[in-house]
Amino acid sequence: MNQHKQFTQKTNKLALLLEKLTAVVNSEALYQDISIYEDDIELEILNFQIKQHLSRQGVQESDIKLATDFVNQYINNK
Repeated sequence: MNQHKQFTQKTNKLALLLEKLTAVVNSEALYQDISIYEDDIELEILNFQIKQHLSRQGVQESDIKLATDFVNQYINNK
């Protein structure tokens, strides 16, 4: 499989995961400022909630890691 096709597949997979992440993010919407996740404990709780939510939906572990990596990178680079 060529690199472009792999990249396209991963991008599509990430798009589907982001859709599923919406439920977790919406449940956390009571926090008006995502700076709360600068606290490592709060970020770990968010990661746990994401993992739990996605695993209940039958998402594969590698895809869950992709989703949590995205969230962590977004929060750490905000």
